[in-house]
Amino acid sequence: MRLKKSPVIKVTLYLITLVVLVYVMVYMPTPYMINQPGLAEEIKPMVSIPAADKEEKGTFMLTTVSVSYANLAMLATAQFNRNAEIVRKEPDRNEEEYETQQRYYMSSSQSNAIMAAYHLAHIDYDIVPEYVFIVGLFKAVTPKVNFTRGYYPQG
Repeated sequence: MRLKKSPVIKVTLYLITLVVLVYVMVYMPTPYMINQPGLAEEIKPMVSIPAADKEEKGTFMLTTVSVSYANLAMLATAQFNRNAEIVRKEPDRNEEEYETQQRYYMSSSQSNAIMAAYHLAHIDYDIVPEYVFIVGLFKAVTPKVNFTRGYYPQG
């Protein structure tokens, strides 16, 4: 003879299962990040140039890349998004190191764009370093100088 479970026990077990499932799918951290296209906004409302050409052709857009720390639900949906790239987080990297690396990428990208413009305009230029980025330090070796992560303008 089987014992009948009371409705209260069934509902309680259902709720506990639901809470655990939501935690695992949404809140449990994973070692992955998802890179995908972000916003693309027109620059014109943000920048004004007094002597600009009034009859411009095309639009200059500010584009971004969205980087999200992935949970299991995001990883599942990213599998079906052809624009999403799943990358593994680098171990032992905190938010400060990640932010410093992103600043480096942005600065490097801007410098490369300026060099490309000068090159296309046939203007000679010199590369003069103005700053140093320290993204991270090797944990096994103690530096002789007290370095910390971050952006350091020279001068």
